[in-house]
Amino acid sequence: MDNLSTLSDEEIGKELRIRKFSAQSSALTTRYRDAYTVANVTVGFGTIIKVVGVIIGVILAYFGFTIAGPGRANDPSALFGIILIALGVVVGALFYVIGILVSAQGQILKATLDSAVNTSPFLEDEHRTKIMSLGFTEGSRSPQANPTNQINTCEVCGKPLSYFDRVKSIDKRCSQHLKRDEV
Repeated sequence: MDNLSTLSDEEIGKELRIRKFSAQSSALTTRYRDAYTVANVTVGFGTIIKVVGVIIGVILAYFGFTIAGPGRANDPSALFGIILIALGVVVGALFYVIGILVSAQGQILKATLDSAVNTSPFLEDEHRTKIMSLGFTEGSRSPQANPTNQINTCEVCGKPLSYFDRVKSIDKRCSQHLKRDEV
């Protein structure tokens, strides 16, 4: 509604609250998407560290084998080759462990964000779904989309229930259809 002059005071107040709520959810959506981008980049960076570490380890071990291969037991090049093989294994393992730790930090950030998005009173389920990139559309009833088989729509009108409606209503009705004594 762009023309507020034709509305009553109560309708104007309601419209302004909706617009403020929409602006808040839009700002939150942007903030959370940026945070998820940081989390995904962190996980990706950890994966890159692991891959680079394994490649460096394999290269060092390969050169160790090529140097130590033709040498004899008392040959200094054989000893150098064995040291290079050990160094390759240690460097590869060290990089891999560091990559795991970096990826774990990204996963922890994702889990924290999931919790923050899920409990935000300023977001509706459609925003939560979009922000967390869950990949299903509103109204989807597949077990993957709704693992707890929780009812997410009003049993009277079929509209999606907000977080507050699900908490307030025992019989799963939206705030428009709740009995006055339940509110």
